[in-house]
Amino acid sequence: MSEKHEISVQLRTAAQMVKVFYNYPNRNMVQRYRFTDIFRENPDGSLSPKRSIEVSGTIFEPGVFFQKGVYVSGIDFHEYKNWDLAVEPNGKTFRIKGFYKR
Repeated sequence: MSEKHEISVQLRTAAQMVKVFYNYPNRNMVQRYRFTDIFRENPDGSLSPKRSIEVSGTIFEPGVFFQKGVYVSGIDFHEYKNWDLAVEPNGKTFRIKGFYKR
């Protein structure tokens, strides 16, 4: 699977995202991080990335707020606060590839 094709895929659920992770040819580049290593919970209950993240080809910088019920490529990050993330570091950006249930 070429990276260009992979980025164009629109993911609807975390389960599909995990499936993409397992089919990803360079999965040895993927590292496991705790949710709290990547996101912070703000006083208003929203979530913000601590560093630049990429989800399905879209980059989100620190300072972006994800409210509960808001879906990014079919994912509400609030539903995965107790999960770990499959992340591929790409320079200063973390590509989120999937989730690990703890």
